[in-house]
Amino acid sequence: MGLLDKIFGSSNQSNGGDHESPDYFEFKYEYENESYGDEGMKSYRINVTVEFTWDETKGEYEVNSYARSPDGFTDVEIPNYSEFENDVNGDLHNKGINPIYIPDMDEWNFY
Repeated sequence: MGLLDKIFGSSNQSNGGDHESPDYFEFKYEYENESYGDEGMKSYRINVTVEFTWDETKGEYEVNSYARSPDGFTDVEIPNYSEFENDVNGDLHNKGINPIYIPDMDEWNFY
């Protein structure tokens, strides 16, 4: 590392290059959905937690996603995967995580 890098910070990091990424981080989201039940159509909230854990063997993150309803609904799913994917990609970008280390969404674990 040169003297200017020491003074101004590594150009590799400042330009969004490879840098030390966290071993674990998570994002939390809340969505709304509607379902037809005994009382007719009812809207409910869905809380989604996405956990990213570094897998040294694979050289990428393992991704686990959990969807739950605080309103007591069971068997909930993310209502709009495009919106969810955009939310996650935006947060990964804001956190400075290189997408090369994130597997395709069809390889994520959904619970």
